[in-house]
Amino acid sequence: VGGLRFPGMYGLIVAPTYRMLKDATIPKIQATLDAFRKVNGFSLVSHWHKSDMVLSVIGGGEVRLRSSDDPDKIRGPDYAWAWFDEASMMSNQDMIWDITTSRMRAVADPRIWITTTPRGNDGMLRMVHEQIAAGNPHYTYSQVPTFSNILLPPGYCARMKEEYSADFYRQEVLAEIVEGSGTVFGRMFGRTTHIVEFDLKREVTRKHDQWDLYASVDWGDVYNHAIFVAHHRDTGIDFVFGELLQDNGTIDQFRERLAETIRKWPKLPKQIFTDPTGQSYNAKLRKLLNYKVPVN
Repeated sequence: VGGLRFPGMYGLIVAPTYRMLKDATIPKIQATLDAFRKVNGFSLVSHWHKSDMVLSVIGGGEVRLRSSDDPDKIRGPDYAWAWFDEASMMSNQDMIWDITTSRMRAVADPRIWITTTPRGNDGMLRMVHEQIAAGNPHYTYSQVPTFSNILLPPGYCARMKEEYSADFYRQEVLAEIVEGSGTVFGRMFGRTTHIVEFDLKREVTRKHDQWDLYASVDWGDVYNHAIFVAHHRDTGIDFVFGELLQDNGTIDQFRERLAETIRKWPKLPKQIFTDPTGQSYNAKLRKLLNYKVPVN
């Protein structure tokens, strides 16, 4: 649709992850294009550049297929249109939206389509609803339940109603926005939505000054626990990139393991935070890190 509306221009299609792009979005596009060709006798695509993930379309335009895993790869040409597929599953929606909208300069009236199962009123979905509430005429929203799809097998939605909780059925089948609570809250924070590939060494080495590392420690006579966080200054996004657990053992043993783990990082943490009971334990941790890291 975008390629025909804006001939000769660049378009953009974004999926949540590279795997979803290859396994779901691209096959869905190819099936639609094949159906169009069979019905109309000609193809909308003149060439599929598989290695570059680019479709050349009739009229001279190009469609770039990208994932939200690496937002920097979205940068490049000025776009006339964009489509975000399953936007609610993207882990960095604000960043993706800002990068894309800053590139929508090819035409005076660009178009962006967002299709998604709503997982709470957050990210791009929240932004759309805020614009509609503010009276912005350039934003529209439609809600389509799963059973509107006439190609589904008989009994499909009835079976889902039997298997799903009431809230999850409203979200997945009725396409309603369900705020986080109960079982659906746990489903919102799933692997696809909130776990992304993150290589600490690669990221910090590539953009050393953009990252601040932190550790948070819960000292305990029986159970010691630490989590490690990387904060990206430009975007404000936090990545929990690791944790250290010790069930039983001594605090001295845990502190040694903690210091050894931190010394292997590509840069020292900006700060280590501990629970209020750890005053006597903190001094030894500072010493193990050669007094180069504040421990509070």
